[in-house]
Amino acid sequence: MTEQEALMLAQAGIDGSGTLLIDADTRSIYVPESEKFFGVESDQNVERKKFKCPKIVGDNIDLSTLHLYINYQNGNGNKDSYMIQDMAVSGEYITFSWVLSRNVAEYKGTVRFVFCAKKADSSGNLVNEWNTTVAEGEVIEGLEATVTVADNNPDIIEQMLTLLKNVSDEPVFTEARTRENVTNGDKVPVLWGKVKKWFADLGTAAFCKVVNNLTTAAEGGVLDARQGKELNDALAKLNKLMGNTDISGIGNGTVTGALLTLNSKAPRGIITGTTTLEEYCSKNKKLPGEYRINGAIIPEISTTEKFWGVLILSAVFDTQIVIIAGGKMYIRDYTGNPNVWSGWKKYTYANLS
Repeated sequence: MTEQEALMLAQAGIDGSGTLLIDADTRSIYVPESEKFFGVESDQNVERKKFKCPKIVGDNIDLSTLHLYINYQNGNGNKDSYMIQDMAVSGEYITFSWVLSRNVAEYKGTVRFVFCAKKADSSGNLVNEWNTTVAEGEVIEGLEATVTVADNNPDIIEQMLTLLKNVSDEPVFTEARTRENVTNGDKVPVLWGKVKKWFADLGTAAFCKVVNNLTTAAEGGVLDARQGKELNDALAKLNKLMGNTDISGIGNGTVTGALLTLNSKAPRGIITGTTTLEEYCSKNKKLPGEYRINGAIIPEISTTEKFWGVLILSAVFDTQIVIIAGGKMYIRDYTGNPNVWSGWKKYTYANLS
């Protein structure tokens, strides 16, 4: 070991054994004596060589962003390439390893190798390539030798790896300003910007379950458009039943409030004893309300029979109605010309059916 190699190992924090150290300045690979043995002829994946190399080399090239290889030539002169798969960053260095395949140990003799780092664009054009000088290891003689030559095309492999890396990297994009469909040829940032705009405009309702009824209460559902007609028809029916009278000035302006106010003002009474309707209704012509007939004798109907029923006085239409148990009803109106009460008209339930 030279003095320069010892200094280099000390700076890298290794003891000189078990690790192959790459010098970024001289591009050389220091191979410790213990690591010069590359196996026996026909070995396969039983030896692993560990490497350590400065992370930044050359003109500020970061090796951790490139694809890394060991290019080698076995004892028979056959060349091949090993793609490094376990690169890791450790401070100012990167570490990786090379598993010696059967191609490496296919023949006895000297194995010559270099470390190579490459970067290409998405079209396969080489952007950066950094190489070391040749280092050596030895494969000793065995009893078996099988010729296996692996065909490789590093340029195509580099292009495929770069494309895969671009797909797996986290894309950086900005949401599109307007909503438009994706088109062939859109770059990845443009494509994702359009997709984000669509999702932003969709809102959460686009992913809800559509319900075609007015009874489902499950969370995450939206009404089918047909339910709009159902609601409109129901509203029209309700408006028809309620009429168009303005009740905003009665009570609190609601239907229930108006009814409570009107009912609270309507007089209540009990008709008992012997009372002629003529006399009672004349006295109460302008006092609308409901009055209970409780065991009263009504001479206009019978001078001996007691009745139970209801007397209804309406000030709106000047109408008086007597409903008596047994299916009988009497009605009369206060006519405007001349201003007198009409005669009592007797009805039975059969007349009204």
